[in-house]
Amino acid sequence: DSESQVLPNSDALTESPIQEGADAWKQADAILRAVGDIVVRQQRELASLTAGLNLHCAAVTVESDGGRPFS
Repeated sequence: DSESQVLPNSDALTESPIQEGADAWKQADAILRAVGDIVVRQQRELASLTAGLNLHCAAVTVESDGGRPFS
């Protein structure tokens, strides 16, 4: 008997295209923020490593010049 079957409301199965779009934008925003945070951390680490390498190169240069500072 087809009248006794209860069919689910189609709105209950899927979100509206507007809601899906809003959710997609929220997800994209969250991903971009996370990637941005990672990039900032990596830039800080790279700056620190570069500064350390510059100090090391300066020390090696001073040692190879017999301990004389840069001229």
